[in-house]
Amino acid sequence: MTKPLKYLVRGLIINVGILFTVSLYLLVAIALNYKGRCGVFWVFGGDGRPCPFFEYMRQEVQFIFLPILFALWWLILLAFPLIPGIAYLIGRHRSEPAAPR
Repeated sequence: MTKPLKYLVRGLIINVGILFTVSLYLLVAIALNYKGRCGVFWVFGGDGRPCPFFEYMRQEVQFIFLPILFALWWLILLAFPLIPGIAYLIGRHRSEPAAPR
């Protein structure tokens, strides 16, 4: 594998790692806030109703992830190729032979 392609693959792996880490952090943060009740959003207050854990997770993920995706989809599309592109350029720079002095 050529050096630029190797760096591109490393950049893609870093992207997937970043997305996995952020998603896992949000899911764990949501799970730790589970108190056995659904329909309790910080904006509205109230007591909510009793519900199982997976229903709570589904509601919270919809409440948090979907607005992020709908509002910031263009920023995500611009940022996703940034790291692999920079890695590819670094790989091209490192694979070029040194110029004679």
